[in-house]
Amino acid sequence: MPDLFIKKTGQAEFNVEDQVTGMHYLQMARTPPTMVGTYVTNAGQDGERKFGQSAYGPGTITLSFYYEGYDYNTFRLATHDIYRLLSDRDFLRIRDSIEPGIVAMVEPETYEMTKQGVSEYSFDVPCDVKAAHRQSLYRSDSPYLWQSGAWQFGMNIPFDEACHQYVFTGNNCSVYNPSDIDIDPYWQRHDLKITIKAVGSPKLINAQNGSTFQYNSTMTANDTLVLDGVTALLNGTDVTKDTNLGYLKLDRLTMNQIAVTGCTVKEIRVSFPFLYL
Repeated sequence: MPDLFIKKTGQAEFNVEDQVTGMHYLQMARTPPTMVGTYVTNAGQDGERKFGQSAYGPGTITLSFYYEGYDYNTFRLATHDIYRLLSDRDFLRIRDSIEPGIVAMVEPETYEMTKQGVSEYSFDVPCDVKAAHRQSLYRSDSPYLWQSGAWQFGMNIPFDEACHQYVFTGNNCSVYNPSDIDIDPYWQRHDLKITIKAVGSPKLINAQNGSTFQYNSTMTANDTLVLDGVTALLNGTDVTKDTNLGYLKLDRLTMNQIAVTGCTVKEIRVSFPFLYL
């Protein structure tokens, strides 16, 4: 049987079966993506007109378990631990051994335990995925991303090592986005951090979609500029007003060719979690 791993905020990740004697994790089932759109109906006109793009709605992941104890008393005692493990005031980060490189941030809903024998019970725990997507265990620039158990088949990651590069020292950056969706820090508020160490006034253009970011002031050799989504920070100070108010978007399942002009590049680091439906 597979293993289920849960991580709570500020705590170490744990295997559920190591926490409660007799508790067995069976499977994880996910609902298909749900598209949510905004439509306008005009009097006298047929049908509806779509307003803007559709968005991915929240999803549900159902975790299935089986408990076997010695008698009813052991079951009653075990429920204390089970309830505690599968609840928290913050989101739970979950993943299992079938897809060890992909995690989901979930909020468990109410569930019931069904008696299967003298001291045997089964129960399914539905969990809301508020973000509508799952993400990679590690960020793109993490040295742990490529270690055993941190990535897997099904993450859209090519074997070509050129697609594994997210730290660059030149003026041309080839950034592969293996996500199922575009990384869009403006419209979707996706997590994307680009750290720039350079001398001059850097301008970054993604040839794939035309998204552009430009810093209008001049960086020195000791400066570090971080484009955190749509906010620009120079050595920790907000300098968004000194930019073109632009941002970079990464197209899905493609190599994003980003050209850097106006400066001498020391290092550019592109950091984001891969997103999956």
